[in-house]
Amino acid sequence: MKKGRVIIYWDYELQKGADMDNSKSWGLEDYKQTKWLLKTLEKYDVKCCFAVLGYAAEKGELPYNASEQIKKMAEEGHEIASHSYTHRELTKLNEKEIVWELKKSKEVLEKLTGKKVVTFVPPWNKPFSFFGLSVDAGKKPMPWIWPSKLKISRLCELLYKTGYKKCRLYNIHNKIFRRNIASEIKEIKGIECYYSNTGSGFGKDARGCVLSSIKENKVAVLYEHPHQLKCKNVRMNFLDLMKFINKIVV
Repeated sequence: MKKGRVIIYWDYELQKGADMDNSKSWGLEDYKQTKWLLKTLEKYDVKCCFAVLGYAAEKGELPYNASEQIKKMAEEGHEIASHSYTHRELTKLNEKEIVWELKKSKEVLEKLTGKKVVTFVPPWNKPFSFFGLSVDAGKKPMPWIWPSKLKISRLCELLYKTGYKKCRLYNIHNKIFRRNIASEIKEIKGIECYYSNTGSGFGKDARGCVLSSIKENKVAVLYEHPHQLKCKNVRMNFLDLMKFINKIVV
């Protein structure tokens, strides 16, 4: 019998991420919605991967830091991944700066949780994959793409050298043309790469991706930001997905 896998990532950034997005509104909301989220995940017995900004794990106060909440994620059995330290776009950094982001975030998160950090989630999902090419793009709306100076293969080499084993990547072409398909795990330069084929959220495309993972024995890679759970439709879609997954799990 074929069995698919579902991996749900939560990109947890607090106010540092909001600042990098030129937004002053959702840093604290990440924290508030994560409190609800952790209770809900416990109710449905679902474990997720929280891609945490290293800066958020430092000692300090809200809305920039929440070390106790991050420790709670790990204590409750969720994977803690690195989402870099500052949430700068890797495609705009030199290699020395990229390596610093990888090492610093890993060090801070491992010290806080006492657990190895082996997964990396690039800020802004960059560099994107476009039919096997490494590309960059502007922020929303993004009508143009162009070759990225940071190739995915080189990012994976740097990840491997700094002690990572897995990375979430983004298939921008599948988002455009085939939003509801699951992915195969690909190994690039010693790193297991998990490709997201849908946009953020848990609507119809996410459910289709889950069904595809079962049918084709692949992986459904879904993601969202905790602060988006403040939106009624996002929260309802997530709860519907939890019920849907519970119904089909054997």
